[in-house]
Amino acid sequence: MELDKLRYFKRIAELENISKVAKEVNIAQSALSRMLKSLEDEFHAPLFDRRGKNIYLNENGSIHGQGSHHLCLRQSYTGDLP
Repeated sequence: MELDKLRYFKRIAELENISKVAKEVNIAQSALSRMLKSLEDEFHAPLFDRRGKNIYLNENGSIHGQGSHHLCLRQSYTGDLP
């Protein structure tokens, strides 16, 4: 799993909007949506509930989000991943 995917996942969870994150990180919204879908495929579960333009972490997303947050923090402090 790529660290960028986890960072984008975390930011999407914070803003609850893929389009806003796409603009923020200068990535096409469609590419970010595909990345999120591939992340959900890796976890074999949907991570968000989608309602219109907004998306919200579901139970699966909350569980995986906590682990992702810790991995991103560890990488930012140490420069390595397990």
